[in-house]
Amino acid sequence: MDKTIWGPFLNDLVRGEVEWPHISSDDAEWTFSNKESDKGDDIAQKFGDQYPLSRGQCERARALTFTLIDDKLTDHYARIWDYGNEVLRSNPGSIVEIGVDVNPDAKYYKRVYICLKALKEGWLKGFRKLIDLDGCFLKGKLKGELIAAIGRDGNNQIYPIAWAVVNVENKDNYKWFIELLQSDIETVEGNGVTLISYQHKVLLESMKEVMPHAEHRQCARHICVNFYKRFSGDIYKTLFWEAAMSTTDQQFKNNMEKMKELNNDAYDDLMKRNPKTWCRAYFATDRACEAVENGISKSFNFAIVGARGKLLITMLEEIRLHVMERFDAMKRSTNSWKTVVAPKILKKMKKWHKNMRNWMVIPSGPLLEVRNSYEYGCSFGWISLIRSNHVNPNLFRFSNHRSK
Repeated sequence: MDKTIWGPFLNDLVRGEVEWPHISSDDAEWTFSNKESDKGDDIAQKFGDQYPLSRGQCERARALTFTLIDDKLTDHYARIWDYGNEVLRSNPGSIVEIGVDVNPDAKYYKRVYICLKALKEGWLKGFRKLIDLDGCFLKGKLKGELIAAIGRDGNNQIYPIAWAVVNVENKDNYKWFIELLQSDIETVEGNGVTLISYQHKVLLESMKEVMPHAEHRQCARHICVNFYKRFSGDIYKTLFWEAAMSTTDQQFKNNMEKMKELNNDAYDDLMKRNPKTWCRAYFATDRACEAVENGISKSFNFAIVGARGKLLITMLEEIRLHVMERFDAMKRSTNSWKTVVAPKILKKMKKWHKNMRNWMVIPSGPLLEVRNSYEYGCSFGWISLIRSNHVNPNLFRFSNHRSK
């Protein structure tokens, strides 16, 4: 939602001489952005010739403008129940949970969770059973954290499932979010689901308490960053990623032996970080996803960075609109596919094509086992996309969701 303001009255606005009704979006010639690049000196430089202003004046004008356009934060808190009811009215079957702090005099807003029915049903009907969990801090007057559960669609791209805004980053809020998510994705204690997250202690504890039977993966990129703080040098980074990408137990051990020969302390440091949570060789073979990091969550957080600077209801609505517009664009993009195989998966298959002679397919009832005869016992094919009863949801376009 662009915040627009009529250019000629900017000077008067800075001096406090403009009444609220004078703001117009119909004659908008000047756009206020929430981007860092449009603040202070940049604004003064862009419009200084026509409206001689100092940096301070521009910053005050910008702050005043957002105050005019958005209601007070307290009003957003008071109206969050109305917003939740409207989401439920317009999206029947969706889930909106609003948590409160109960005081003797009244109830006060604490947190809100949203899972739209269309997103939940889409994920349940066949997307990869891997969920990235991540949190990011809010950037505006509204303080707190946005927590999101992000899945992966058939083209291995962002698929938001649910999100929540909480007042503080703690175990109580994380556990509350994961309990609601578990109910929406219809799993019992995480059976059949993989969760991937960064190394946040309370998040990991909450995941293990609520979904003890889920496969837990740690983001290898976060592990690498922390590892690199102690052991700098490109050779350490190279050996780490070779170990993380290993597809067999023996390959992992061989790569770790190289690390041990280089530095025994570095070897011990990595082995303490539970390799079964960040090395491909040990991942569950029925999730159709070999991801070792949760960069897809970071991409989602970046995509909504503008919304994270807004007030509560405005932010929630902009996130909803972003998801809706993205899904419409993705749906239309499938019309340009030249094959029924999703483009990113096709690219991956072409990459494997040169080594195809080393692979053999062994039928086993309704399933197919694929082995790499060159690397005995390789599990990479299993992890990625091989199970025949996963072909439609994980490789092919979403024909059952497209308009006829």
